Amino acid sequence: MNKIFLILGLIGIQGIALAQVNTQSYMSVNIGASLPSGEYAEADFDNSNAGYANSGPDVSIEGVFFFMDYVGIGGKTGANLNFFGKTRFRNDLINNHGAEDVEFYSSFAYLNIYSVLGLYFNLPVTEKFHITPKILAGAMISETPYTDIDIYYENGDYENYYSEGALSAGFATMFGLDLRYVVTERFMIKANFERLAAKQTYNYDIYGSYIGRQQKVNLYSITVSAGLAF
Repeated sequence: MNKIFLILGLIGIQGIALAQVNTQSYMSVNIGASLPSGEYAEADFDNSNAGYANSGPDVSIEGVFFFMDYVGIGGKTGANLNFFGKTRFRNDLINNHGAEDVEFYSSFAYLNIYSVLGLYFNLPVTEKFHITPKILAGAMISETPYTDIDIYYENGDYENYYSEGALSAGFATMFGLDLRYVVTERFMIKANFERLAAKQTYNYDIYGSYIGRQQKVNLYSITVSAGLAF
């Protein structure tokens, strides 16, 4: 993904010399997929920071005002779900930790709500096609799944893991590239490739006791957009 960002950025820089056009400001609605990475997506029962997070939907609204042809300020507010990987959790315990069976009574998804602001850089490749790198920062509120899990081991032992969903808020950063196509003077479409990251500190309620844990939430997203230009 990082190599893609670099290649597209170089193409856009070259395009500045070839396409001198006025830059449209815009507002858009973005819909697509959120793809977890790092420990947030890791499946390892021995790692307390492994999140077993799977991909899920991402929805956001975005707006940017270009006060110069190549530089603008804007922001993005959105939410995504990353479904808890019950199948990966079960397979990890059965294949690596001697479990015979795993039963889930309650488990759904991580919820992340974010709002970020920052700089957008317009790199016109042609009159219609633009590449827009962006650097944003802000806040993210995250909630973990509520879980109630029974684990049955081959030797006859039994364990239950229960925790309420934990809530946390933290500083978030976003780096991304938009591939934008100008359809008309008032309408544009684009594809967005982004990386969103935050370090969250959760206080889990486990059987009435609060246990603190830090987790890095690392997300890549691929979304498509339609919006109004002005």
